Amino acid sequence: MSPSVEPSWPTPLEPCDTLHGGLQRGRGDAVLAALERADDEARALLLDCILRDPRGNQQDESRAVAYGELAWTLALDVEPLVERVRTCDPTDEFSEGADYRRDAGLARDVLCELARRGHRRALEVLRDYVAWGHRWNWVLRGLAEDGDLERVRGLDEVIARRF
Repeated sequence: MSPSVEPSWPTPLEPCDTLHGGLQRGRGDAVLAALERADDEARALLLDCILRDPRGNQQDESRAVAYGELAWTLALDVEPLVERVRTCDPTDEFSEGADYRRDAGLARDVLCELARRGHRRALEVLRDYVAWGHRWNWVLRGLAEDGDLERVRGLDEVIARRF
């Protein structure tokens, strides 16, 4: 299964008794099943869930921690997440015609989770994002929220250049 580049909204949900449907809904039994399988299909389904955010309400439903932990454990290739962040960052979320379906929010949040776990590529991408990304402050908070300031060391100058 290949993840769709163009997300639809709302994301069509697979049946809840399938691995894909369980992951889309954030079900713990599906996470455990994906961990047990730890195969290419589990990684592809997880990637699809991250790139085509299945949450009905992104403000009330958090999936980044669970998806991030699963991505870390399954050694998910982060390049599709990097590509989503680089190509789908909103330049002005209040502009007419803003396409929220293409928002990279979940991919960005999963990269933050991976960076906090020590994933070097995720950290590198997010530190770069602080220089140009629209939601740089969310990334900064995500990188520093557990108190480990090493991940944000030196970004003060990058942030100052934004103003």
